[in-house]
Amino acid sequence: MDVQSLIRELDAQTAQGAKEIDPEASAAMAAIAISKASKGRNLSKIERDALKDYVKLFEELLRNPSFRARLKDMQRLLAKKSKKNT
Repeated sequence: MDVQSLIRELDAQTAQGAKEIDPEASAAMAAIAISKASKGRNLSKIERDALKDYVKLFEELLRNPSFRARLKDMQRLLAKKSKKNT
């Protein structure tokens, strides 16, 4: 096992432990998994599982015009907030 694989495995074990202690941690794991995936990085099984919990939700949010409009509104608000903080 190379160093990167070992680090990913330890991250996954830490994430699983957090999820068992606090079910809300799966949201944090999903956020991390989305970030990693968007950068082209491989996800651990635990990260994929955490993300899987949200896939149906994201699909519905993006397919439903009403929800999609709300997401765009949230995106604009986050962009404004980000500009204020810089």
